[in-house]
Amino acid sequence: MTLNTKVLVILFGATGDLAARKLYPALYQLYKKNYLSKHFALIGTGRRVWSDDYFRSVIKDSIKDMDQNTSLQTDFAKHFYYRSHDVTKLDQYPDFKAYSDQIAAKHKIGGNRLYYLSMSPRFYKVIVENLNQHAFFDCGGFSRIIVEKPFGDDQSSAAQLKADLGQVVDLNDIFFIDHYLGKPLVQNILTMRFANPLFKGIWNKDHIDNIQITLAEKVGVEERGSFYDKTGALKDMVQNHILQCFSLLTMDQPEALTTKAILEAKVEALDRIDLRDDHLTKSTVRAQYAAHSMPGEESYTQNDKVADDSTTETYVAGRINILEGDLAGIPVFYRTGKKLASKKTRLDIVFKDQGPSLFDNNQNVLTVYLDPSRTIQLLINGKERGNPKAFARQQLAIVATDGSLAWPSDYESLIYDALHGDQVNFAQYEEIEASWKYVDKIQKIWRDQDEALYSYEVYSDGPKEAQELLEQDGHYWIF
Repeated sequence: MTLNTKVLVILFGATGDLAARKLYPALYQLYKKNYLSKHFALIGTGRRVWSDDYFRSVIKDSIKDMDQNTSLQTDFAKHFYYRSHDVTKLDQYPDFKAYSDQIAAKHKIGGNRLYYLSMSPRFYKVIVENLNQHAFFDCGGFSRIIVEKPFGDDQSSAAQLKADLGQVVDLNDIFFIDHYLGKPLVQNILTMRFANPLFKGIWNKDHIDNIQITLAEKVGVEERGSFYDKTGALKDMVQNHILQCFSLLTMDQPEALTTKAILEAKVEALDRIDLRDDHLTKSTVRAQYAAHSMPGEESYTQNDKVADDSTTETYVAGRINILEGDLAGIPVFYRTGKKLASKKTRLDIVFKDQGPSLFDNNQNVLTVYLDPSRTIQLLINGKERGNPKAFARQQLAIVATDGSLAWPSDYESLIYDALHGDQVNFAQYEEIEASWKYVDKIQKIWRDQDEALYSYEVYSDGPKEAQELLEQDGHYWIF
């Protein structure tokens, strides 16, 4: 790994929740590991009027629990500067450019720039156009842009986003960040599948019964109520995280481990999704959480940032059929929701029984626990200890972490990749477009057929209709 990257980071949206929870801790980890050092600085921008000292107090507060090294934390915070900036005020950009050059000179950074857009996508076009117009991209080094989701609101707006950005900068310099692609065990899926003959030889319709993707959250929408009510679980989670996992689990082996080859294989997997109306009708369950039996808990529509009569889904489950390839006909089930019984992020590959058996055995299941345990386990049938005629389910740990291994955070890994120009773990426009095809079709069916909105109790496993979705095909959720 390259040490001491020289770079000026300009963060649009520096006062936001994402920056404090994820970005500043990720940058601190890179700083601790000496990937960022004295030739690094960050200018945070926002409409709020903050001083450098106040901004640095926010930075230190966001990392205070990461270690006890207050001296290093203080040194790190000294690399941060704040500039009150309204991205829609075009006359503010010339002074901003001069100020950024001044900070770069102070830290002897040179011309490398990383622009991080952590704002509403409606501002992306005006930001990028004005950065270009005022020579922010002409500093003599690399100029890269990290763009946060959502990547449009549908396929049409995603295409417009590509056009707006592509008219100004090379798309190879735009990094569409999906933090799930920074998760260590998501990055391990291709290695697990294609570097192990055990799995490579049985990853097909003859051996796999079904695949399940579960992204369950225990928290509600809280302060994100206003954003979430315009978005919903389908667009917030399925269009990106779930379909990224789907493509990695179902794609063919790429020709090489390059961004281009992996992209082609992922897009081909997404293009194999059965989008026929007769399949998609009744292939999903949408629901909203409610606190009917838990006094003191808040129903979704009781959130002060959510409309009282909102019909936005906080939970969605679905069945995807694969039309062609080695996994043709295999159902892929997914579910994601807010305020569920526990936070569980896992991928389950359920294998078929292979003909008559001497035992009354259960199916083998390969589970990838993305969070919180970061473990890969194979559920097998073994002899029960002390009873020669009985057998028991046993878990064979393939990869396990006990907390002593310093896995990089999702954002730490992805920011590192962006600094080094590596796009392989970032979403590419072609797969963004392909995933919107599925989501747009589901949304159209919901509108046209007045799809039911079910209810589920807070801190439950979700609506019973999600279980029935699998039962109608003879399947069940693994947990």
